[in-house]
Amino acid sequence: MRHILTVLFMSVLLFYSEASASINVVPEPNSIVAGQGHFLLSRSTAIVRAKSLEKLGGYLSEQLGIFTRLRPRETVSAKRGKNTLTLN
Repeated sequence: MRHILTVLFMSVLLFYSEASASINVVPEPNSIVAGQGHFLLSRSTAIVRAKSLEKLGGYLSEQLGIFTRLRPRETVSAKRGKNTLTLN
C-alpha cells in the first residue's frame, strides 16, 4: 500500500511539474520577457531600484543573502549591467 501511494504521489508531482512550464514568480511582476540563456546570481549582482523602492530592495537583498549567502548590493543608478535585478 505504501509503495502504491508513493508511486501515485510521484505521478501527480511529475504531471504537475510538466503542466506548469510557465514562469511563476511571487509576487507576480507586471511583465516577464522569457529569453534564451540564464541568469547567474553572483557577488557582482546588483539590485537597481527606484528611490521609492528602498525597503523592497533591502528586503530582496536580505532574503537573497539568507538563502544564497550572496547579498547583492543596491543602487539607484540608471546604469544597468548584465548582472542586475531591476525594480521599478
